[in-house]
Amino acid sequence: MKARTIVFILFLSLLFSCAGSRKDTRMPKVKGKLELDYPLSAQLNRIEGQVLVGVFVNQGGRAQLVELLESSGSEELDTAAQEYAQKIDYEPALLNGKTIEAWTKLLLRYRLTEVPFNPTQWVQDVSYYHSRVENSKDSLQREKNLRRVYANLHGLSHHAAKYPEVKVNEYILNVITDDIRQKYNPFWNTFVAPFAVYDDFLHRYPACSFVDRVKEDLENQLIDTRYAIKIRSVKQSRLLSKSEKLLQIIDQRLQELNQIKDMNKADVAEVMGG
Repeated sequence: MKARTIVFILFLSLLFSCAGSRKDTRMPKVKGKLELDYPLSAQLNRIEGQVLVGVFVNQGGRAQLVELLESSGSEELDTAAQEYAQKIDYEPALLNGKTIEAWTKLLLRYRLTEVPFNPTQWVQDVSYYHSRVENSKDSLQREKNLRRVYANLHGLSHHAAKYPEVKVNEYILNVITDDIRQKYNPFWNTFVAPFAVYDDFLHRYPACSFVDRVKEDLENQLIDTRYAIKIRSVKQSRLLSKSEKLLQIIDQRLQELNQIKDMNKADVAEVMGG
């Protein structure tokens, strides 16, 4: 059993701006380690690529200029790579023991990989990142942890799509809030409900920066589950009464999401109308 997860590989290629072959020179170097930020939407849309950027490092070890030298073909990855190059620290170049300004090149590779889906590890990871979100005082760190939680949720949904077994609900129940657990109670022993983790995320973090993406994914998960329930009820007529109850819950949630959409559209129209 495998679920898609995200890893990154960072390759640094440093080029001295002028006398790179001299023995009394030292090329600029990346100082310390800073985690490469793989954009969430790129992860979820399975966008991969590599970006080559040129960085002009000043005598203080900071990026003074960043230029895109070779594009990945994805504007999102290109932007993320340039932002990464801008914020990391460098050891400035040396000439005869003195710091000087110089150019360097960074080749950043964004790659996805397949790893086995481990239910125990998944529960631990989701619970851990939820706690990190709750305890994050820094907004940037909080955002990173939110994205890590969300990427893990997609790992479960991919697994559930391949193996739509009720047993998957056991993993879900370990990471969702009591409100969501009660809301979808009829599903737990009846039908796999991966949409519940998305609704739980929306319930916990209604003001997150990518809330529209969450709502969209939740809606798609609900629609997919609705279709699967209908197919099963046709094949197994004895389950029709249970299926009707499940469909009612899904239809109600879809209606609520559509009402939210309509309200948002109305707000936008009011703003534009002045």
